[in-house]
Amino acid sequence: MPDSHHALLTLARALSFGLIFIVLSRKLRMPTLVFLLGGGILCGPQFLGILDPDSLGDFLPVIVSLAVGVILFEGGLTLDIKGYFGGSRVIKRMLTFGVLITWLGSASAVKFFFGLDWGMALLSASLVIVTGPTVIAPLLKRIRIQPRLHHILQWEGVLIDVIGVFIALLCFEWVTAQSGAGGQAFLNFGMRAITGLITGVAGGWAIYLALKWRLVPDNLVNAFALAMAILLFGIAETLRSEAGLLTVTIAGLVVGWKRPVDLQRIREFKGEITELLIGMLFMLLSARLDLARFGAFGLAGVFALAVVLLIVRPLSIIVCTWGSSLNWRERVFLSWVAPRGIVAGSMASLFSLALARHAGATEGFDARFIETFAYSVIVSTVILQGFSAGWLAWALRLLQPAPTGWLVLGSHRFARALAGFVGRHTGTPAILLDRNQREAAQAARDGLSVLVGDALDPERLLAQHDLVHAGHLLALTDNSDLNELACHRWSELIARDHLYRWSTDHASARERRAGQGDPIWTELPRPSLVSEELVSSESATEEITVETPAPLPLHSLPLLLARDGRVTPVTAAGYEPRKGDHVLVIRRTGSYLAAALSAGALIDVPGDTMQAPYTALLEALQKKHPALNIPDLQAELKARADSFPFDIGHGVSVPHAYAPQLTGRVCLLARDRETNSLTFLVLSPHSDADGHLATLGEIARACSQAERRHHLLLARNLAAVIAHASEYAHA
Repeated sequence: MPDSHHALLTLARALSFGLIFIVLSRKLRMPTLVFLLGGGILCGPQFLGILDPDSLGDFLPVIVSLAVGVILFEGGLTLDIKGYFGGSRVIKRMLTFGVLITWLGSASAVKFFFGLDWGMALLSASLVIVTGPTVIAPLLKRIRIQPRLHHILQWEGVLIDVIGVFIALLCFEWVTAQSGAGGQAFLNFGMRAITGLITGVAGGWAIYLALKWRLVPDNLVNAFALAMAILLFGIAETLRSEAGLLTVTIAGLVVGWKRPVDLQRIREFKGEITELLIGMLFMLLSARLDLARFGAFGLAGVFALAVVLLIVRPLSIIVCTWGSSLNWRERVFLSWVAPRGIVAGSMASLFSLALARHAGATEGFDARFIETFAYSVIVSTVILQGFSAGWLAWALRLLQPAPTGWLVLGSHRFARALAGFVGRHTGTPAILLDRNQREAAQAARDGLSVLVGDALDPERLLAQHDLVHAGHLLALTDNSDLNELACHRWSELIARDHLYRWSTDHASARERRAGQGDPIWTELPRPSLVSEELVSSESATEEITVETPAPLPLHSLPLLLARDGRVTPVTAAGYEPRKGDHVLVIRRTGSYLAAALSAGALIDVPGDTMQAPYTALLEALQKKHPALNIPDLQAELKARADSFPFDIGHGVSVPHAYAPQLTGRVCLLARDRETNSLTFLVLSPHSDADGHLATLGEIARACSQAERRHHLLLARNLAAVIAHASEYAHA
């Protein structure tokens, strides 16, 4: 009977230490598996004794089974079937012929060198099929190989996980079913497979329908998905022992295939839970590894590993790349780089624990052999290939220079102007990313590179598209919080000092260090409004070549600087001109106030009525826009005036409000030449808050000097007032 206190301490330490080691590996840009394996062994009974997996007793297989079930459910959610069918011929071969060659070749090596029966040999080999994105993605990010090699290895890691798990599960079902005699073995195997398939499909479909019909409150969607995965695991285990893992994998595949609205949220949540469980699992499982077993492998183990690494993988690559355009250097690199990952290790330990309970299926066989063999392959590939891949890519001349390209979130007119400048001065086209099909189509017609996709799912985008040239990110959506979140998501893939975002306020240095991106152009209104101004010619972008170290033209805001073949965002305060610089600037060519006056009116009122100018203004407004609800507008103006006076000094008053019936800004000017008074009535739709505030700012600027007020008072007509307003907007 395990000591409950000791067991609790072991679980708590495994959970916390596992996540700490994951964080350390990410910070140091080292393979996560190295930290987890080394940390688990160091903290285990053979060294520090901080972790004692045996204290969990019979609960250890239960904990491992549930954790692996959740991990496999998340793996099923992330499988992209469309991506497989859209992949290259080499990728499809690697996921079919390549998997088969790796499986059978490794099984042959195990059988020949260790003398196992074919069932155990195939089960042992099935665990080393998968490479896994958790080891491939950090490796590819670190060494930056050529695009098509990056694409092949990335897709192999993403898709082979689930394929390998299916094969491993089926092998396990077959081996454990051998406890029956003759036809009974086939019956046991068939019943487990059918139970897993039926329960998984039905459960996955039920989860999808519950999400589709909105039966689950939004704040419980993630918890619901996790609970249902665990419930399906329990149901399958109740119906047929050892059928739970196949069930949750199938359920995840069904939900991922049907793609409910909440799928992205579930993936994010499950991804975080999976990280937590992976850390805990590997601390527990590596702590129970007996290092003496690895030494006992002897020459047989060395030869088996050599066959797997030096014969089976190269043979697989030769077959899968036959007739392709890959050259010999690329094939050599693919033949060497295939590090095994976390799924292989966790499945090996789980099967080892489970086989120990099936005496009939493992008679004369050490159940921990498959665990020792799998971890031997994992450690060998992670250390040998992980640390030598960069050197090999350099020696084979397959390394790419540091990426200078840009990924711009948004495809509106403003984003297109920025992308054009980047492409001209870096030699690498900027890639626009948007979910708006119409704007994306317009960007494509303009000759720009554009993708339609979700900016908050960088892993999927990298798997589906060639984005290895993207070394900078510029988030240009109207939602500053969304821009910050996008920068956070891409901070693991793009250097943090190359993440930029439009924002309404400045972020602190602490936020930037956390990976939320550098806020730029905070003085600009929302990007969609800037785009509208560019379309309507109220604003214009212009590329300036600096001939002398002199200030930029007045009333222009610098946006991007091209210098020495690199492009960086700049601001007016932080830019010092240098001869030869190329600067993209934006300047307003129109006036918010002038545009609003064009839709309004000019009223000259005698002094005796100027005591209540609102009456004359509202009467004129009623004639100009009869659909407006004047009584409601009067009430709102009065309420605003009571809380904050509209007078801004020097005889100028600016009553203003929002009118939902309007489709654009309107400004009416009432003036009394006897008292030198000006009253601007400004009305805007709720959707144009930026334009509303900008109009008020231009009124304040236009009336800031006595000479300007005098010109407005003496202007002959509305056209003259509009001309003055346009002049003062940029003065």
